[in-house]
Amino acid sequence: MAFISLDSIPDNEIFPDFTAKIIHSETKNLTLVYVTVKAGTILPAHAHPQEQITNVLAGKLEITLGDETQILQPGMIGTIPPKHGTPRPGPHRLLYSGCIPPHADVFVIKVTG
Repeated sequence: MAFISLDSIPDNEIFPDFTAKIIHSETKNLTLVYVTVKAGTILPAHAHPQEQITNVLAGKLEITLGDETQILQPGMIGTIPPKHGTPRPGPHRLLYSGCIPPHADVFVIKVTG
């Protein structure tokens, strides 16, 4: 068992103005990320092979899955399949946590647009 201070985890830039603190379980079977997106950031169209569970902590996140578009706000959780639509942050800073299995493919992201 490990206890980790979130402040001790470095920020990794995934896209410009899109950073993630990435924490792996000791068994490497589970990954938790804390993502910060600066206000006004436009994320490029992208896809990744893993599903994820996203919990919005601050700001808003618009995401389209198939024909359904939802705006996630603080306190809302989205279960997001692999190869999802491109999420669109709102005009304010966005902070969310996400759970992504497995460890090996964390943030293997293909920019599609």
